[in-house]
Amino acid sequence: MNRLSLLILATLWLPTCLGRYHTEAPAVTINPTSNKPLANHTDTLNINLLKSTINWTATEMKGLKKRTGKISLSKAYLLVTKHRIVGGNFVVNMNTMDVTDIPAHEVAARKNLIAHLRSADFFHTDQYPTATLMLTNVEKTAPDRLKISGNFTIRDVTKNITFTASQNKHTLKANFTFNRLDWKVAYTGSWANKTLVDNDIELAIELVFKAKP
Repeated sequence: MNRLSLLILATLWLPTCLGRYHTEAPAVTINPTSNKPLANHTDTLNINLLKSTINWTATEMKGLKKRTGKISLSKAYLLVTKHRIVGGNFVVNMNTMDVTDIPAHEVAARKNLIAHLRSADFFHTDQYPTATLMLTNVEKTAPDRLKISGNFTIRDVTKNITFTASQNKHTLKANFTFNRLDWKVAYTGSWANKTLVDNDIELAIELVFKAKP
């Protein structure tokens, strides 16, 4: 075993107290894909795409290294009946994927990581330029809390997921993790590369409602 392999193994087995990244975001529940039609609605609540945000967090080496970034919506709306959200549809432009943990002046490093994330090794944005979430069920569990299910599509894989969200008069927020391997976002490089990149991706979403004219 060469020195590089020994170094990698030593890094992977460092004590858990050494600054690992831990998230409070719960993992989504995966359900059978739903073909349930959207409920009848009386209004469409549009989303302010410029003010809304999707931030992502991923880790390497079992949480020892944190990667952060952002990505943008290209289309988003919610369906409302009697002032209650009953459905919605969201389209993410995967080619807007950016990283925020590398300083802007490190041009080459930023360019290389973004290119790698967009490549066939990960999200393959040339072939799959969008990711989508179509809501299939929304339950109000508290005055400001929702339990949301929807068909989540990345690459050519669609799975129905359930997660929780908070809602107020102006925004809807959700924070959850999902296992990238469930959507075939699987880097098929060497054993070391596959081991260094952790499986969970965390999303922190804030949807800002567009003011009615």
